Amino acid sequence: FAYGQLGEIHRRKGDHDEAIDHYQKALDIRLEAHGRDHPEVATIYHNIGAALLGKGQFHRAIEYHEEALAIWLETIDPNDPRIAAAYHGTGVAYDRKAEFGKAIANYEAALAIWLKTLPPQHPDLATAYNNLGAAQDGMGQHEEAIASHKKALSIRLSILSSTHPEVAASYSNLGSAYVGTNDFGQALVQHKKA
Repeated sequence: FAYGQLGEIHRRKGDHDEAIDHYQKALDIRLEAHGRDHPEVATIYHNIGAALLGKGQFHRAIEYHEEALAIWLETIDPNDPRIAAAYHGTGVAYDRKAEFGKAIANYEAALAIWLKTLPPQHPDLATAYNNLGAAQDGMGQHEEAIASHKKALSIRLSILSSTHPEVAASYSNLGSAYVGTNDFGQALVQHKKA
């Protein structure tokens, strides 16, 4: 438990190598105690994936997130938010690799769970819609991106101040999606709000 907590502290501080070292020690202990097919083992795989994502090692991050996902799908309720988090983390890694189709599939899988399990104004929903919109924009699906960014913006405006940086990011992302549709008037309106 302590190694996992130390790993989490280092990951949040941005010390990804140190985080991975602590997570690996926690993983070794959990594997010896429980074997592979245990939810706690999956949590550590997920955390290593998050640290690898922070290091920019997207291929390895995907491997760890998918390992966590495989274990969780076998051992916990299929609507557990941890499964959504694994899908989302995998989506972010695919997004960073510009594999937008795979990113979209993972974001949509995360949203399918979170929409059932989280309150409608939860910040994780806003983040997932924001990331989905960015991936859709990357795929040239600008109308879908606009719809996703509007959902993210709506949630963010309901829980954050209008001057919060995440609200500004939503306006900016919405503006970029409008550029993709050649609606430069709306793009300008959204970018000015940002």
